[in-house]
This record gives sequence, structure tokens and C-alpha cells, in this order.
Amino acid sequence: MTVVIIVKWIKKRWVQWCLGITVIAMSIISSFGPMGFSFFKFAEFATELKYERRVENYRLRHDDVGFIDSTPIIRVVKNMGFIEMEIDELDFGNNTENYSLYDIDEIRLLNENNEVYFEFEIEDFTMTKKVNKD
Repeated sequence: MTVVIIVKWIKKRWVQWCLGITVIAMSIISSFGPMGFSFFKFAEFATELKYERRVENYRLRHDDVGFIDSTPIIRVVKNMGFIEMEIDELDFGNNTENYSLYDIDEIRLLNENNEVYFEFEIEDFTMTKKVNKD
């Protein structure tokens, strides 16, 4: 019926206004598709709450590798006063399970011969990971 109304009463001013508003509204709504992805990704970034734990001067932050690959990694950030610097990424990908920071019960910092190790206690076993300070 829309086509019939448009063809029959196109000379009427109200039909022209309705047609114009409909075309503009549909243009705006259809532009949300390609432009909406970047907007919603930015909104997710701005409101995302990261899970993190502090161990002495280090902050361990749970993160994912990327948007598609959801392998959990732990980013190690060193606190140096006002400045924080990300120094390493720890992953548990070589194990049979991918552990995240949520699964870890206790974290201990081990300093040996000017090298830093983190000891993670997960359920019934412990795992030691070396932090590369390069």
C-alpha cells in the first residue's frame, strides 16, 4: 500500500514529508552497521573492568590476546613510583589447560640472583614463571 499511496498522492505535502523522513531515518539506521562496530568496540574498551592482583611492586593484570583469540595471558606491570611499565606477558598456553588470573589461589614473588620469578599456586599444584625484565 505504501507504493500506491506514494504514487497516488505524491503531490500532497504531507506525503512528501513522510517520504523524506522515512528515507532519512532509514539512511541513519543502515549506517549503524559498518560504523557501529568501531563505536561499540570503543565503548567496550572504555567501560571494561580488568581483573588484576598486586604483588609487592608488581601488578598482574588478566588480559586476552586479541578480539578473536581469547587465550588468557597475564600482563606484568612494574610500579616505579609515578611511572608504571609493562615488562612481560605470562601465558599458560603450554599446559593442558589455559589458566587465567581468576583460577590462581595464591601468588608469591621470588627474587633470585637479580631475576624475578612468580610462583602461582593453582588448585593442587604450583607453577613458577620467570619474568623477562628486558
